[in-house]
Amino acid sequence: MKRIILLFGVISGFLLLLNTATANPNLDNPYEQKYVVRSQQDTIPDLIDRTGNSIFDRGQNPFDLQDPGAIEKSVEFDPVSGQYIISEKIGDFYFRPPTYMSFEEYLEYRRQNDERNYFNNLF
Repeated sequence: MKRIILLFGVISGFLLLLNTATANPNLDNPYEQKYVVRSQQDTIPDLIDRTGNSIFDRGQNPFDLQDPGAIEKSVEFDPVSGQYIISEKIGDFYFRPPTYMSFEEYLEYRRQNDERNYFNNLF
């Protein structure tokens, strides 16, 4: 008999609670979405892989981590053509096509790098 009374009390309490929640329109429904959330455009610009060489085609994205350390840059002088060949390799494979520079272009490139490194080391 006690079980029947307890079961009746639980069921009637549940029905009373359910009726109160649906009968009172002032109560907030936790499952109702009141606000429409619209996604905004991302503030970080997309990372775009460069198609040119690493000297003249520098990206302007401040979030780009630049090239990894596995890329080996080397500079060779070709006496036949009189040009400097700057290549980027990973192991024995070329990562990107090599860049060819004349003597004057290579001197300007080295001047800019040396100046940038000097000012970076000051601070």
